[in-house]
Amino acid sequence: MDPASKKPVSIFVDDAADPSKWIKGTPTAYLFKPDLSQVAGGAYLWAVAIVDTSRHNQPGILLATKGNVTAEGWTIVSDVTIK
Repeated sequence: MDPASKKPVSIFVDDAADPSKWIKGTPTAYLFKPDLSQVAGGAYLWAVAIVDTSRHNQPGILLATKGNVTAEGWTIVSDVTIK
């Protein structure tokens, strides 16, 4: 996500994610390795959302998270630098 506009630069969809297992107080983990080779080097924000693939991968279900959430429904997780 572009830090200034808070708009997605690239969207990666993880088809293996299982949001039904994301339960408060019950840690869960899986590995997701997006191909960042097509993203230009620079500083970005890493943001997540449950997207609606029938609506061009726009956030479809708002996550019940506290913190930095964009008006579109992306939850900003951290800063990212791509070299």
